[in-house]
Amino acid sequence: IVQHTRTQEELAASNERFRNLVEATSDWVWEVDENAVYTYVSPKIRDLLGYEPHEVIGRTPFDLMPAEEADRVRCEFGAIAAGHQPFAMMVNTNRHKDGRAVVLETSGMPIFDAQGAFRGYRGIDRDVTHRMSSEERIRKLSRVVEQTANAVMITDVKGTIEYVNPKFCEISGYEASEVVGRNPRLLKSGEQSPEVYSEMWEALRTGRPWMGEFHNRRKDGSFFWCLQSVSAIRNEREEITHFVSVMED
Repeated sequence: IVQHTRTQEELAASNERFRNLVEATSDWVWEVDENAVYTYVSPKIRDLLGYEPHEVIGRTPFDLMPAEEADRVRCEFGAIAAGHQPFAMMVNTNRHKDGRAVVLETSGMPIFDAQGAFRGYRGIDRDVTHRMSSEERIRKLSRVVEQTANAVMITDVKGTIEYVNPKFCEISGYEASEVVGRNPRLLKSGEQSPEVYSEMWEALRTGRPWMGEFHNRRKDGSFFWCLQSVSAIRNEREEITHFVSVMED
């Protein structure tokens, strides 16, 4: 009896630790049966999707998604579930109870009973809406830089080139691989007054933007004039980490 009581106490303590962990985590913990029907939903769903746990029990993940997204995820998840395979970081769009879209990142592990029969999945959902939105903004900015009509060059604080866009290659005649890791002085024509470069670096070292005209040399030796603006890129501590140069032929 003493051993049985101790076992029960240890089991209760283990369950309490699990419950505290599940309810304290920033992720939504869930379980579904072999038909993908929710059998357990942690309280975190209130913060992620606005539902009470009892409102979701008995429903499927696909019931919480827009129709087209539900069809896509059902197809993707069906192939995984058919093989009783674990999965990780499956990105899917859900509808919050108030109607707004919430992007979740879902990971799960298959559940098997004592006889080895498949009984469903246990997993977590993480809200990645902000991250996905940030990544989309970065992709848009990247496309702008890649497709702009002006040449763009980014260097570190020592002036070593880290990036050039396609327009830079078109204007200068160099391939990106030929200039990354080198200094912009490779464009010097020898026709420019040294004072212009000194003036530019003096402004940049103090964090001020600079604009002026350069007489540069292309890879094939021909010359071209460009209007160039250079400004500092700062990190969250306001430290200068890079310089970005925009050139118009």
